[in-house]
Amino acid sequence: MSRITIYEHNVFIARKRDRYPVTQCGVIFVREGFLTYKNENDEISQLKAGEFTVYHSDQLRDLESFADDGHFLADIITFEPSLFRQFCDTFSNSAVEVSDDKAPVYLLNESHKTALQTLTLLIEAKQSGLSSELTLESLSQALLFEIIHVAPNLQPVMRSACNQSTAQKVIGFIELNIENDVSLDMTAHFLGISIATLKRRLAAENLSFSQILKVKRVNHAATKLRLSSKSIAQIAFESGFKSAAHFSTAFKGVQGMTPKEFRQQITQR
Repeated sequence: MSRITIYEHNVFIARKRDRYPVTQCGVIFVREGFLTYKNENDEISQLKAGEFTVYHSDQLRDLESFADDGHFLADIITFEPSLFRQFCDTFSNSAVEVSDDKAPVYLLNESHKTALQTLTLLIEAKQSGLSSELTLESLSQALLFEIIHVAPNLQPVMRSACNQSTAQKVIGFIELNIENDVSLDMTAHFLGISIATLKRRLAAENLSFSQILKVKRVNHAATKLRLSSKSIAQIAFESGFKSAAHFSTAFKGVQGMTPKEFRQQITQR
């Protein structure tokens, strides 16, 4: 599975917040129109057409899009946390100094030619489907290094993106494998820790692996119920539930209604 995903948006709509949201890190690039967002200090900032920046979903919130002549278009390039950590492992050994005599740069644009060219090449390579995963990851690393070179004030965002809690790592692993078998043992092995340590760290955050997995599977199924016409039994199977009965019970426990009731509610809107 690719560690790089590109989402193309023509509108940003506020949705109910996920119970266990995974922290997303990457680059957001506005092509047409503009968007506003709140940073971690609740200050409202704007990203205009042709501008891009590194983002961390915990620090960049309440995105709202605005059309220009009826058009809005933005690309969000997300990097799987392990890819970001590779960048951080190299970057941590060579911090970039922030100059006091220069205005801080948080947004990049066409004047940052190398960064923009690398970003454009990454998007084109990913969308073509012709480039290898190694090529895509190399372009991603090059883009991050160029961004931090021309905008060293973004270092705190970069570093926070690298420092994930155990819960965030678990959530990320589950989401990557949501349609496959996911177990406590597999997750502990992926994180390089023992099952006992994983349980203890999650408990310290008042969480349990089984609860996170159940909620994530239910939310994944809810998306499928909303967007596809597949049968409830098929969606249950694709979301990792062993039976329709088990799926219905788990779904009602999280969503407050059965899968059938949920689909009927969506249809009536």
